[in-house]
Amino acid sequence: MAKVTIPDAAKNTLNWTVDYLEAATDDEFRNVVTSFSNAPASIDIKPLSSYIQKEIGANTTIASQEVIQNLISMNVGRLSKNVPADEFVKEVIIVLKENGKTVSEKAGERLTELLDLNSLFYSSRASDLQQECGNLFLDSRILSDVRMVFNKDCSAAAGAVIMHSLKIEYFQGMNRKEFFLTLDADDISKLKDVLKRAEDKEKILNTMIIKAELEKYA
Repeated sequence: MAKVTIPDAAKNTLNWTVDYLEAATDDEFRNVVTSFSNAPASIDIKPLSSYIQKEIGANTTIASQEVIQNLISMNVGRLSKNVPADEFVKEVIIVLKENGKTVSEKAGERLTELLDLNSLFYSSRASDLQQECGNLFLDSRILSDVRMVFNKDCSAAAGAVIMHSLKIEYFQGMNRKEFFLTLDADDISKLKDVLKRAEDKEKILNTMIIKAELEKYA
């Protein structure tokens, strides 16, 4: 198995998670396991986090969006390598220790148990499928303005152009990126048509999923 790489953005959250798993009492950890186990799998981190936090009812940081995203990202990494959770966690611990982090056997065993829970396993599978294209949509915004077209000697405005700038924010791996597209009225109409077709397809596919009695993760 190739050496595990931990992104800088994930290190602090992972270190906190390991510390929590080390310090939690058996009863506290069993409550966390039960809460995670009862949660419905989803690629939408926010409702998954909210559900688990309500279930835990005490120290809910272990169910924060940052921690859950970290756990799912770890699972996506280990599933892509097709290795068992315990073997993957051993490699993670090696990297943490190389960076000066002390990790006990108990913390490693508890992290392995969390990664193997169905809610995280299926959320990770679904997330992996969603991210196959490499870029994951995050947010969007449209900025609109009017640009003047001046006459030949620039002494006065001869006309105007309405311009729309579409800002797309997305994740590429663990990195947040953005780009801009200039649109006119025809472009906006085309986008609306495309999105409407996507909504129609969503309804048809939802019906198929229900008929097949499958869980929907997104």
